[in-house]
Amino acid sequence: MVLSEHHTGLAVDLAIYNVEDGSSADFDGKGEYEWFLKNAHSFGFILRYPEEKESITGVGYEPWHFRFVGLPHSYYIEENGLSLEEYIELLQSKTESKGLEISVGKKTYKVWHSKKEPKNCSFSGDNCGGYIAWKQLTGSR
Repeated sequence: MVLSEHHTGLAVDLAIYNVEDGSSADFDGKGEYEWFLKNAHSFGFILRYPEEKESITGVGYEPWHFRFVGLPHSYYIEENGLSLEEYIELLQSKTESKGLEISVGKKTYKVWHSKKEPKNCSFSGDNCGGYIAWKQLTGSR
């Protein structure tokens, strides 16, 4: 059985539901959707299958499909126009000593990749047998 990102609870598809007639409008990033599209990364979400990234993600453009990756990852992905696959590939070349420093407001984080389960930091699996690790360097916790 192949599980989708929806099965993990990390993905959501957006639409606007009309309570008057029970219809829904597809998410297109315009009108009522524009605010979410511009601010999703502030809440840890990324557009999972961006336009013009089909050859990298293996999935066509889905403007309604958002994935929770959390902070600071969503900021870096958004600011650098990356897909999740590109972000993971970039991190695979970053050790703890040479990790990315990502600023989110007044907080700065260090992010890196580890083949072993990291200690004394936050981490998640990378779906490739390793871990994405991060810790806050500056700012209020």
